[in-house]
Amino acid sequence: MKLTKGLRKKTKSVLLKKYQKQITVEFLHDFKKNLDSIFKIAESPESFTYENYYIHLECTIGWWEAVKKTCEKYELHDLLSYYNNLNWMKSDAFDLELSHLLITNAIIKQK
Repeated sequence: MKLTKGLRKKTKSVLLKKYQKQITVEFLHDFKKNLDSIFKIAESPESFTYENYYIHLECTIGWWEAVKKTCEKYELHDLLSYYNNLNWMKSDAFDLELSHLLITNAIIKQK
C-alpha cells in the first residue's frame, strides 16, 4: 500500500501575483458591500456566512457584477480584463480564491 500523505500536488493560484497585490483589504470590503447590495442583503448581514450563504453566490452573474463594480471603482481595468478572459473553470477558481480572501481577512465568517 502506498501512502499519499504529503504527496498532494500543490495547486497553482489563478490569481497572479500582480493581481494579488491589487486586491487590498479595502477592495475586499467594497467587494462585499457590492455583493450585499446586488443580492439585496440588508437585514442582518452578519448572520450570513460563507457556508450558509456566500458560497451560493460564487460563479453567478451577480458575483461577476460585484467584481466588475469594485474593479471599476479602483480603476483595476487590467484585473477585470484578466477575470473576464478566464475560461469557466479558472473563473470559478478565481471566485473561490476571492472568497478565501474574504474569509482570511475576516470580512465574512466561514461558518
